[in-house]
Amino acid sequence: TVCSSLSGQALPGGSMELPMKFDRVAVNPKNKDVMALVTATQVRMVTMTKSHQTYIMKLLPPSLPVDGGLSICAYSWTPGYVNEKTDEQMPGSFIVATRQSTLII
Repeated sequence: TVCSSLSGQALPGGSMELPMKFDRVAVNPKNKDVMALVTATQVRMVTMTKSHQTYIMKLLPPSLPVDGGLSICAYSWTPGYVNEKTDEQMPGSFIVATRQSTLII
């Protein structure tokens, strides 16, 4: 359940069923409506979209292979950047490092 930081009340539509329990939440610093739910072995992205007076939550497919045997040791959002040719703001990426010496972007 997602709650308002001002009132502490649950946001309308801000609840969803999750396939597993997650240890940590990493909110995208450039877009508070995108967050990564992180466990020791998996990352799932969640997006929130405001629609009239409610929120639509969407759980995206797993970011890592489910049976990959990976163990997450660090993660971070990269900063966004401005495309010099188009002047368009580009979003950052979510980077995951594993104990198996794998870096996943």
